Amino acid sequence: MLLARSPRRTVLPHVPWRSALRRARRAAAAWWMVAAVAAGLAGSHAFDAARATADARSAWGESVEVAVAARDLEVGDVVSALDVALEARPRAVVPAGALEEVPLQRVVVSPVAAGEVVLGARVAPDGLTGIAALVPAGHRAVAVPVDGAFGAASPAVRVGDRVDVLASFDVVDPSGPPAGVVTGGVTVVAVAETAVTLAVPRDDAPRVAFAAARGTVALAIVGAD
Repeated sequence: MLLARSPRRTVLPHVPWRSALRRARRAAAAWWMVAAVAAGLAGSHAFDAARATADARSAWGESVEVAVAARDLEVGDVVSALDVALEARPRAVVPAGALEEVPLQRVVVSPVAAGEVVLGARVAPDGLTGIAALVPAGHRAVAVPVDGAFGAASPAVRVGDRVDVLASFDVVDPSGPPAGVVTGGVTVVAVAETAVTLAVPRDDAPRVAFAAARGTVALAIVGAD
């Protein structure tokens, strides 16, 4: 009787590139796993950033572009494109009266600090220039002589200072003070060698003019009070 032979198992010779291929496949799988994790983390960070932005927008409101001073602006300055720029600020922190466009060629009537939002009340109405731009509604510009030009010695003042106008006359009430306040807390709008121009309330303008013509006028600078 013949016995069936079991098939002979063929042994493939060792080929180095096969193990290299397996290692390459394992390395590729690991790389893609790392890439997937990194992408997930990036997506998570992006989501967190978007959520933080949404939360901030919800808390502060939408942003609006407003005029912001690029440098300190003094009374009498004429605004140029280098002085003020538009910046986005959260609407919730924008003060009332903020300008939403650069007030080019408008005169500054109240000091503005660098980085501060420019309010409409800090600049003169469009079209007003020179001294007229610094005179508020209901006021008049009146020049008074100082420093020897028919006036008393006064401290050095500059545009924007607030002063009291003092006057004394040759004929005074013996029981009263030798000098009195003609008007107080008015703003200096121009300074010349022998005269200072003041923006005084309309009703006080005649008294200031009379004191300048008939008496001796001195200016007292108003401080923090």
